[in-house]
Amino acid sequence: MEHQDHQDPWEFPHEMKLKVMGPKDSPLEAAVVEILNEHLEDFDPERHMGLTESGKGNYISLTCHVVMRDKEQLLAIYQKLNDCPHSRMVL
Repeated sequence: MEHQDHQDPWEFPHEMKLKVMGPKDSPLEAAVVEILNEHLEDFDPERHMGLTESGKGNYISLTCHVVMRDKEQLLAIYQKLNDCPHSRMVL
Protein backbone atom coordinates (compact mmCIF):
# COMPACT_ATOMS: atom_id res chain seq x y z
CA MET A 1 0.00 0.00 0.00
CA GLU A 2 1.41 3.36 -1.02
CA HIS A 3 1.66 6.17 1.56
CA GLN A 4 0.00 9.40 0.49
CA ASP A 5 0.54 12.80 2.03
CA HIS A 6 -2.61 14.18 3.63
CA GLN A 7 -3.37 17.48 2.02
CA ASP A 8 -5.47 20.19 3.61
CA PRO A 9 -8.98 19.89 2.08
CA TRP A 10 -9.53 23.64 2.27
CA GLU A 11 -8.17 26.19 -0.10
CA PHE A 12 -7.04 29.49 1.34
CA PRO A 13 -8.11 32.20 1.59
CA HIS A 14 -11.25 30.48 2.93
CA GLU A 15 -14.56 32.23 3.58
CA MET A 16 -16.48 30.69 6.47
CA LYS A 17 -18.89 31.22 9.35
CA LEU A 18 -17.70 30.85 12.93
CA LYS A 19 -20.34 30.24 15.56
CA VAL A 20 -19.56 30.93 19.22
CA MET A 21 -22.04 30.26 22.01
CA GLY A 22 -22.00 31.28 25.66
CA PRO A 23 -24.01 32.69 28.56
CA LYS A 24 -26.00 35.84 27.81
CA ASP A 25 -24.82 37.54 31.00
CA SER A 26 -21.12 37.18 30.09
CA PRO A 27 -18.95 39.56 28.04
CA LEU A 28 -18.80 36.97 25.24
CA GLU A 29 -19.50 39.43 22.45
CA ALA A 30 -16.68 41.79 23.50
CA ALA A 31 -14.26 38.87 23.93
CA VAL A 32 -15.03 37.45 20.47
CA VAL A 33 -14.65 40.87 18.84
CA GLU A 34 -11.29 41.33 20.59
CA ILE A 35 -10.02 37.91 19.47
CA LEU A 36 -11.14 38.36 15.87
CA ASN A 37 -9.74 41.90 15.67
CA GLU A 38 -6.41 40.55 16.94
CA HIS A 39 -6.21 37.93 14.16
CA LEU A 40 -8.13 39.43 11.23
CA GLU A 41 -7.24 42.65 9.43
CA ASP A 42 -10.73 43.52 8.19
CA PHE A 43 -13.19 42.20 10.79
CA ASP A 44 -16.07 44.64 11.34
CA PRO A 45 -18.54 43.42 14.00
CA GLU A 46 -21.27 45.69 12.61
CA ARG A 47 -21.10 44.00 9.20
CA HIS A 48 -19.64 40.57 9.93
CA MET A 49 -21.32 39.42 13.16
CA GLY A 50 -24.86 38.54 14.12
CA LEU A 51 -26.27 37.71 17.55
CA THR A 52 -29.11 35.31 18.36
CA GLU A 53 -30.56 34.57 21.81
CA SER A 54 -31.53 31.07 22.90
CA GLY A 55 -35.19 30.23 23.33
CA LYS A 56 -35.10 30.77 27.10
CA GLY A 57 -32.80 33.77 26.81
CA ASN A 58 -29.98 32.28 28.90
CA TYR A 59 -27.44 31.94 26.08
CA ILE A 60 -26.36 33.85 23.00
CA SER A 61 -24.95 32.62 19.74
CA LEU A 62 -22.63 34.81 17.69
CA THR A 63 -22.28 34.03 13.99
CA CYS A 64 -19.20 35.65 12.47
CA HIS A 65 -18.54 35.80 8.73
CA VAL A 66 -14.76 35.68 8.27
CA VAL A 67 -12.10 35.01 5.66
CA MET A 68 -9.16 32.94 6.85
CA ARG A 69 -5.91 33.54 4.98
CA ASP A 70 -4.19 30.29 6.03
CA LYS A 71 -4.45 27.23 8.26
CA GLU A 72 -2.26 28.74 10.99
CA GLN A 73 -4.60 31.72 11.34
CA LEU A 74 -7.62 29.40 11.46
CA LEU A 75 -6.07 27.23 14.18
CA ALA A 76 -4.96 30.25 16.23
CA ILE A 77 -8.47 31.76 16.17
CA TYR A 78 -10.15 28.48 17.13
CA GLN A 79 -7.64 28.00 19.96
CA LYS A 80 -8.26 31.50 21.35
CA LEU A 81 -12.05 31.13 21.08
CA ASN A 82 -11.97 27.72 22.77
CA ASP A 83 -9.71 29.07 25.53
CA CYS A 84 -12.02 32.03 26.15
CA PRO A 85 -13.69 31.53 29.56
CA HIS A 86 -16.96 33.01 28.24
CA SER A 87 -17.43 30.62 25.32
CA ARG A 88 -19.17 27.31 25.87
CA MET A 89 -19.03 26.03 22.30
CA VAL A 90 -17.19 27.03 19.12
CA LEU A 91 -18.25 25.69 15.73
